Amino acid sequence: MERNDSDTGRQTTLLFSSTGRQTTKQSTLQQGIAPSTLRNHRYKFREKAKQARLFLAAFELLSEQEPKNQDDPDPETFLNAHPSATMVDDRYQITPSEREKIIRTYFDENGALRECPSKEKKKLVVLSVIAANFHRKKTYSEVEVNRILSRIYDDYPYIRRLLIEYGFLERTSSGNAYWVKE
Repeated sequence: MERNDSDTGRQTTLLFSSTGRQTTKQSTLQQGIAPSTLRNHRYKFREKAKQARLFLAAFELLSEQEPKNQDDPDPETFLNAHPSATMVDDRYQITPSEREKIIRTYFDENGALRECPSKEKKKLVVLSVIAANFHRKKTYSEVEVNRILSRIYDDYPYIRRLLIEYGFLERTSSGNAYWVKE
């Protein structure tokens, strides 16, 4: 026998409508059901409440006893996404140590990008470092943007496209002016 949402809703309605000072007989007359049905629903709810309390107690015990895993950091230690991020998801869950490791891996000592990462999370870190080369509230021409990006990576049109796509930079529809998106 399958149980659907209407059965659960009916059980909930029966339980809450039968609480208070009404007797089982009064509740069953009001609802138009047999007294055994109401008793059965009450019993099922009590059993589910016991199961829920048991599950929560076991969960609390397990969470207290688990040692802190270094690979699973607190959400409080994640870096904030850049303010103009269009869609914040798991890619933005980056710890400061992960960020530093990605920067060491993909940038040389002069700040040039060795290679563009294919993984989204790493790409976001790389783009945030590159975007730091642009000043807020300043408008750049396409030539200026290309000059800044060409010092960082040979395929600067690709990086420029990524900066716009990921919401770090914004440009006019003609592509003549660029600025840091806020």
